[in-house]
Amino acid sequence: MTRSPRQAALLRSALRAAAESSPVEAEEPAARWERGGARRGPDAPVADEQVPELDAHWEARFWRHHFAAQTSSRVGNEPAPHSHWGLLAGMARLIERGVLFLSKPITGQQRAFNESLLEALRLLVERDRQLASRLQVVLTRLAGDVVSENGLGDRLARLEHDQGLDAGVMPERLEAFYEAFERRFRGEEHEIRERLGEHIAIIRDADASRLGPILDLGSGRGEWLDLLAESGFSVQGIEANGRFAATARARGQNVVHGDALEHLRSLPTGSLGGVTAIHVVEHLPFRSLLGVVTQAHRVLGSGGVLLAETPNPESVAVATRTFALDPTHRSPLPPLLLQFLFEQTGFERVEIRRLTEGRDPDPVPIPAGAPDAVAQLACRINERFVAATDYLVVGYRA
Repeated sequence: MTRSPRQAALLRSALRAAAESSPVEAEEPAARWERGGARRGPDAPVADEQVPELDAHWEARFWRHHFAAQTSSRVGNEPAPHSHWGLLAGMARLIERGVLFLSKPITGQQRAFNESLLEALRLLVERDRQLASRLQVVLTRLAGDVVSENGLGDRLARLEHDQGLDAGVMPERLEAFYEAFERRFRGEEHEIRERLGEHIAIIRDADASRLGPILDLGSGRGEWLDLLAESGFSVQGIEANGRFAATARARGQNVVHGDALEHLRSLPTGSLGGVTAIHVVEHLPFRSLLGVVTQAHRVLGSGGVLLAETPNPESVAVATRTFALDPTHRSPLPPLLLQFLFEQTGFERVEIRRLTEGRDPDPVPIPAGAPDAVAQLACRINERFVAATDYLVVGYRA
């Protein structure tokens, strides 16, 4: 502790006063202090570097000798001179011990609380480490799942292909079955030509032939290709069923055996005047359908047309009976959904045409002379429950 010259002077005065009150005990330190002061001069300043050393030395010696004298110098029953110093020291020690004793319960509780708090913090840190380790394991697994997603998709695609459920090339065991199924349930060739004849006007009105050939997706046995060729259009087809493709080629048509989406991807942009899909889209998974419509938009030239005919689920007969009859059908596509898909992929002037030509929707007959109420009821039943069995969506590339 460093004191200024003024503080040093005050300490000298205190030592002198103590020496006067107890000359025996304080004689030696007081005298030595005075002798030091005489040598320095009564008002000589004490050097800063000397103050700590002098203070520590003389204060320690003075108070040690003084309190020792006050607490231990007794003759008989006579109290030592100025014994109040010893009394004060004893009281101080007693108060100190009392404070320590009284504070033991508090300090003990505080110590127990501190130890409990440290233990809780240790457990929290350990739990945090465990959670961090478990989180890292979960993140690693998720990263592995994301990386393997494409591989899983490939495995599912191969499985679907092996089961004959995909929209790609049909396995041989399914080709023969589906060829016989078409002969039984699709109808005779002249019936199909009658149904598709009205589509020729759409192709002609779009002047698609000036842009390039017409590509038919899922050309089947080639009836629609024959109609297009007879109308003067340059046509080509892509067919997943090898037996159907061979039949169409035997009729003189340019038909490739393969997958429709992959074939579209292989064509140059803007190279076609029209793309048609007659009863194809209901066989496709939605992802493949989206790809087909998107690629068709790409390969069409400006003004080119896309036609897609499919069963109409608005018809009760289709929704409840005929659609499920074909085991290769995926799911029925409502007209508004297919129209929206065309629009979202960039086609313009998209329209829905419900088809009745050559198709018997089997309406409820209205007897001649029936009351107006009966006729109105029959009309409402026909409108709501006897809808066209097929519909066509037409879109144009800008």
